[in-house]
Amino acid sequence: MMSKLKKMFVALIAVATLATLATPQLAAQQPVAAKYVDQDGFALSINNGGYLVRWLEDLYNAGTEKLVAEPTFKIVDNIIREFWTENNFAQIGSTAVSGKEISPDFYSVKQFVELPAAKRTGALWKISQGSQALSYIGVMPKHTIAAAAFDFNAAELLAMVDRYVNKFGNQEVKDSYQQLFAECLQNGVDVRTLVNSVQGAAFCIEADPARQIVPGFSSCTLYLAVKDQTLMNAIVKMMKEKNPEIVTVNNELMIPTPVGMFAVFQRGNYIVATTDFAGAKNLLAGKSPSLKQNPDYIKYAAGTPDKGNAFIFVSSELGKTVIPAYLPLLPADLIQTLDVQKLCDAVGLGPALYSVSYTNQDGAGSVCNTGSKGLAILTGDPVMGAMANVILSQLLNTMMNRHDAEIPDFEGGEIE
Repeated sequence: MMSKLKKMFVALIAVATLATLATPQLAAQQPVAAKYVDQDGFALSINNGGYLVRWLEDLYNAGTEKLVAEPTFKIVDNIIREFWTENNFAQIGSTAVSGKEISPDFYSVKQFVELPAAKRTGALWKISQGSQALSYIGVMPKHTIAAAAFDFNAAELLAMVDRYVNKFGNQEVKDSYQQLFAECLQNGVDVRTLVNSVQGAAFCIEADPARQIVPGFSSCTLYLAVKDQTLMNAIVKMMKEKNPEIVTVNNELMIPTPVGMFAVFQRGNYIVATTDFAGAKNLLAGKSPSLKQNPDYIKYAAGTPDKGNAFIFVSSELGKTVIPAYLPLLPADLIQTLDVQKLCDAVGLGPALYSVSYTNQDGAGSVCNTGSKGLAILTGDPVMGAMANVILSQLLNTMMNRHDAEIPDFEGGEIE
């Protein structure tokens, strides 16, 4: 069964590649999405009229036609279709993507999906609605090696789950779901009130060369953007009852670990969990250099939106020091099978990357600037990206087949 699924997956990507190759390009009509990509890039794909989305619907229907007879999958299928409908994906108009070489070490990939604000009324759009994600950049350390942030309306996510459980769940599922909240409330935790406080999240991994614990790591920090003190007060109250020794007089949590103290505290609208308490406090107070002073960030943030609902950052230090340090730790048989370093270079893992996602009156888009030509081609050229996916899938499939004998393969309830 597993081998058949692998073959079906590879075949599906191959079909998608051929369909993309056969897709007519309608750049001459200058649809809305075309305004947000580079017309003179090395790769340009502009699709008009929403036919691409309808093709995806047809592809999904063809792939699930026989599976919906299974009761369990039928529920999943209903949820997927509900999610698709309520977020108006079928009303997506034009889509566009481009890849442009700014210089030999600077590539810009832009993507845009046309869906006017009036049509973005579904749960997905409400959950990710916002434009504050980039504010985390100012409170992340200068030597950040990897980071991500996104606006996240947790209350809208919970409301969506409520709706789906009530609509698609049987009575047992509904009762269990409600019982979960009731038990939390009995223990003094009002989940709904706490969830309503969360507005965004972010994380960063720091690799300060002056104080690395292991290669590529000197600290790690998680941030939650919150409306008020409600969530932190609940956490402190719980810890005072269960582990009062870790709560300080300032209602900060200090948790001892084998690699040092792990701190949880709130400053303003951020709840912060970090392995570097002093460093995080200094950043929040504006007393230490932030990611804004990182040379990779300065270079690759050029031309990106000032506001967005999500961002991803990867430092060039990943390729310079981290990947080489950990390659020898990979299984020997994997290293003998392929040259992992060359694979990383070909795919584009290593050079810096900065990507911002945003929404405006016309739809949703992203701008990704990177020093990786391979990554720019994979994401900026749909045809080349699809073809590369086929090649990588075949490579992974070959590697997995080496261990197939160790994995039981079930079909029809029996082992083949």
